[in-house]
Amino acid sequence: MSEKTQKFRPIILKSLFILMILVIIVLLAFAIIRFIPFIFSSFASAGNALKSPFEKGLEIKLSENDLDSEESFRLYWEYSKSSEIEDGSFNLQYDCAPNLKLHVANTDKTELLCDTDYKLNKGDRYIDLISVLDKKNSYTESEIKVSFLDKAGSEISFGSLVFSVTNEGDVPINDLSGSASISSQNVSDQNTENDSNSNDSSKNTTTTTQTNNTVSTAPADLSIINMRAVNDTQVVFDVSNIGGRPTGNWNFTYTIPGENAETSPIQPNLNPGNTIRYTLTFDDIDSADVVVYLDPNDLINENSETNNLRTVFIRGDGGNSNNSDNSYNRNDDADLEIRNLEVGYMSGSRFREDDDIDDNEDAAIRFEVVNRGGESTGSWRFEIEETPYDGSNNDYRSNRQDSLRPGESRIITVEFENPDEGRYDIEVTVDSDDDVDEEDERNNNESETLRVRS
Repeated sequence: MSEKTQKFRPIILKSLFILMILVIIVLLAFAIIRFIPFIFSSFASAGNALKSPFEKGLEIKLSENDLDSEESFRLYWEYSKSSEIEDGSFNLQYDCAPNLKLHVANTDKTELLCDTDYKLNKGDRYIDLISVLDKKNSYTESEIKVSFLDKAGSEISFGSLVFSVTNEGDVPINDLSGSASISSQNVSDQNTENDSNSNDSSKNTTTTTQTNNTVSTAPADLSIINMRAVNDTQVVFDVSNIGGRPTGNWNFTYTIPGENAETSPIQPNLNPGNTIRYTLTFDDIDSADVVVYLDPNDLINENSETNNLRTVFIRGDGGNSNNSDNSYNRNDDADLEIRNLEVGYMSGSRFREDDDIDDNEDAAIRFEVVNRGGESTGSWRFEIEETPYDGSNNDYRSNRQDSLRPGESRIITVEFENPDEGRYDIEVTVDSDDDVDEEDERNNNESETLRVRS
């Protein structure tokens, strides 16, 4: 090895060493930038995991959420304490609500004040309570809460639930309003006859004001079921709550033939699935329609309001119960008649009458079908000609409709989504398949004109 090479060898080695140090520093810096956030995130996750017993919180449940007044129920609570917090206490509190009180189900029936902490016994995991709603024919909701507090009195965790209480007073009997009297009876345990909806796919949907009596998890939903004239001066109908929550107080309006509409007294709460049967008895009336409309002031938040209105034809006694002013008698065959055909559009679940609509609105028609005859109709269909769509085959044919008893009526709404621009002479025909042996078929058709603008 030459003398010159030996001279520069230490310099080269030092340079390589420095270069290696720089490479290591760069790699360490990259690792810090790349992985340190993840490490801190892991620490944060670990911290969250350590906190999870607190954040998961205290869990509570009730033996019943929908209560009757004077009914006892049990409140349970469960809390998985961290090993770091062995000492503490549990408090109970409930929100103030009109006429509502809670009592402990003990020998003294200790009253619990609303919006006030009540200390629970250490070691207990449930308490029996009694709900009391002082006002009859009323309904209310409140929230009950259980908190876990540490030794210093600071709230560490809590759980809460909403519950409802109902006080069902007596159903009003024989309350006289105008020239009609109302009587009612609870028929929740009886089998009421239901009328089903008719639902067609494609561009249109048929709905009726009658729905199946099924309980869902939806809001309350009042529905008139099985409305009919049982004789010349009496109308009977059932009102059922087919929704998933109690109704609270409500009322209804009804027309008296030849007079104005009347409003019923306040009606009692209906729990999901409950039904009340009403009888309207009239005096000195002529032949006319009787209209019943549930919850006209929108006191109830309902799942649907399309089933709140029903109409039925009543013959009347003409001022003399022995001489009815009838256009037919009870020995007549069935007689389907179409009435009150309207065209318009749908605003949410509500029908709005309008014979001049925009093409960005969902067109709709609504009409009433009544059996004015003396026998039941059996199942039947209806057809709609010249629906609001361009093309040669734009007619509509319904599913089979349930039988109508003498005097019974049904309101039908058909929706047409995305109508085409144009002028349409819409014609509705009931019993289009000629299934019903009718007394008179000249009243089976009606038409209206609808204009759709762009």
